[in-house]
Amino acid sequence: MIAVIGDIHGCFNTLKKLYEEIKTRYPDIRIYSVGDLVDRGKYSYEVIEFIMEKEIAFVSGNHDLMFYYFITKPNHPIGKAWIYNGCETTLASYESRRDKIRDHL
Repeated sequence: MIAVIGDIHGCFNTLKKLYEEIKTRYPDIRIYSVGDLVDRGKYSYEVIEFIMEKEIAFVSGNHDLMFYYFITKPNHPIGKAWIYNGCETTLASYESRRDKIRDHL
């Protein structure tokens, strides 16, 4: 059995609570995330830190890819699209942690 969490969108507190509920009920279960870790919610940085810390496997969603392209290839159409799709909250979550962006990509 596995657990799958999707569309976290920067909602760290919700992710943490859900993770704890899953692990309490099924301590040995493997957890996966299916895309959109960032944007919308205020805590994209914390979400990615948590995903990495807990070794949650994930598949990038369109918001994650827009974030990636915006930072690594800003002239790419996918990167440019991020400006209209929730980049503000993600960038704000990294404001005092810009040195961590590359690690999170």
